[in-house]
Amino acid sequence: MSTLREAAQAAPDAEVRAQHKEFARWFLELSDKSALASEYLAWLAWKAALAHPPRDEWREAVHDELVTTWTLSAENKDDPRKALQDIINWHVRVALDPAVSSDAQALIVRGKAMRDVTPPTESPIATKCQRIEGSGVITAT
Repeated sequence: MSTLREAAQAAPDAEVRAQHKEFARWFLELSDKSALASEYLAWLAWKAALAHPPRDEWREAVHDELVTTWTLSAENKDDPRKALQDIINWHVRVALDPAVSSDAQALIVRGKAMRDVTPPTESPIATKCQRIEGSGVITAT
């Protein structure tokens, strides 16, 4: 029975402490021994619920990511869509930063290589088009 008193004294605020004491008093006044086991289990469940309030794990994860990426602001603190948008934008910027991403640097090198390639002056298609324009007749070569 001392665990009931300890739990009541450990309750965080006066209202919860009063509820806990009332429940403990009711529990101690039970006379039906057959109902005692199920009532005791209910009391244990109630005590566990008081000890561990439900957590909003999704919100905590998004908030942790905002803090980690230095994107937490007054705008995205309470707006989940804005928070996700800011997180995604940060990751995209990092992925496209050549100082951080070797893939981004490879894209830049490949783009420069494509820009520096000079197309052939006379491609086979261009010569066919010129012949068609000149004679007006399509010929097979």
